[in-house]
Amino acid sequence: MSNIIQLSKPCAFCDSRDNVQLFAGLMLCGNCQDNMHRKTKNSWNMNVGR
Repeated sequence: MSNIIQLSKPCAFCDSRDNVQLFAGLMLCGNCQDNMHRKTKNSWNMNVGR
C-alpha cells in the first residue's frame, strides 16, 4: 500500500474532501482517481486494438 497524505483541499473535479490526494498533478478524491484509472485503461485497450 502506498503512503497516503490527507490534504484539506477539495477535489478538482467534484469538490469532495474525502480521501483527496495529489494524482497526476491534480488534487483528486478517491472516486475521481478510480474513474481516471478506468478511463485511461479503457482508452489504452481501444488504442491497442487498432
